[in-house]
Amino acid sequence: DVSERLQVPLDLPAVAAVLTLAGAVNRRASITPKRRDTSWKVTPNLWGAFITPSGFYKSPIIDCLTAPLRAVEDDLDRDFSDRIRVWKEAGSKTERPARRRLITNDCTWEKLHSLMAENPAGLFHILDELTGFLAQLDRPGREGERAFFLKCWSGNLSHKSDRMVRGTSSAPHVCLSMLAGVQPKRLRAYLAGEHGVPLSDDGFIQRFQVAVWPDFSTEWKPAESVDRTPNEKALNRYSRIIRHAATRSPTIPWEFRFEDGDAQQLFLKWYDAIQTRIRSGKLSAIMAQHLSKYASLFPSLAVLFELADRLAVDASTSRVSSAPPAIDLARPGDELTVGYQNAWRASRWMSYLESHARRIYHVATPEQYSIRQLAAKIRSRAVCADGSLTFVCRDVARKGWTGLQTPERVKAGCAALSKAHWVRDVTKLPTASGGRPSPQ
Repeated sequence: DVSERLQVPLDLPAVAAVLTLAGAVNRRASITPKRRDTSWKVTPNLWGAFITPSGFYKSPIIDCLTAPLRAVEDDLDRDFSDRIRVWKEAGSKTERPARRRLITNDCTWEKLHSLMAENPAGLFHILDELTGFLAQLDRPGREGERAFFLKCWSGNLSHKSDRMVRGTSSAPHVCLSMLAGVQPKRLRAYLAGEHGVPLSDDGFIQRFQVAVWPDFSTEWKPAESVDRTPNEKALNRYSRIIRHAATRSPTIPWEFRFEDGDAQQLFLKWYDAIQTRIRSGKLSAIMAQHLSKYASLFPSLAVLFELADRLAVDASTSRVSSAPPAIDLARPGDELTVGYQNAWRASRWMSYLESHARRIYHVATPEQYSIRQLAAKIRSRAVCADGSLTFVCRDVARKGWTGLQTPERVKAGCAALSKAHWVRDVTKLPTASGGRPSPQ
């Protein structure tokens, strides 16, 4: 419905919905992916990103799909105001009431840690620009901040902060789901190390597992043809899912496992296959790192899809026999399973997300970035002197253009463009007086 009304690819609102659900659930649910090894538990918090040009409705999409979660937080704010008023009327003799939070947009990591100490279920971090956030973490002296966010991705680790002024602050679990937007050009520049900062090898960018870069249609329908009332039935169902998930107590999380039989076998077969691919040596280093993070993504998506199906059904209403049973929110401790249908859905999402990851890393490596930059300079004739069609690699490198600062990068770009028949090598042989030829 959102995709049709805004005329955007279905990928964007779908991903926003899944990430919002992850942000609502966080540590309120977990899944044990393996049949017997109960030591491996996955918390379904997720990091994801939209890769879209500026002006293509990123903010309206996020506003629409996160509205139900923001509505829950508004209710929590009103409840906090009431509790503070009662606390003050009682003379402020007891401990100040904690403020429950669900969403944050702009926050220092120290404050984020403090909020997580009060909100053990975790938070949903919505960023406007991903590369700015990443560049900030890459700066010297921000290693502690970067390490903190790496802990938050796991969703299961504790963090204790000791400061001379603020004292000790401890969070038993730091858990964060994250949704961000980024423009293709800025992402390419970041991954290619445009500003001279090499890409860190701690797998931080690869943790944005739910990252999509869809193609936009070149066609535009008249605005009047899609100007209609939103689908209230679908919106209400989605809102009910988000509200039920966000109001679950984190002290009594839903605990899932895969249903014995086809669902469990589907996951194990997929898990064996992707681990074999990662170890095959046939993948690029950055792609292997990315896929290595998928081990937790499959079960996370599967349990989120299962929760969505169950929470969408009111236990007091009738439902079709093929739907999974609704969750009785008042009964903790029940054994919950992810059925084959939602395990299959998760497996299809894995293939889908991997195709987007290949697109992201293929066009954003330093080599590819240099090729694109050199191609752009050739198009504009900026590489040629005095209108000539000939250029020297060393002279191009001296210009200091981004991505082409060294002769090696220029030569690599020329080699690739030569295969595409953009350029050809016309290097002159050395003269009788000697001297090495300059590649031209």
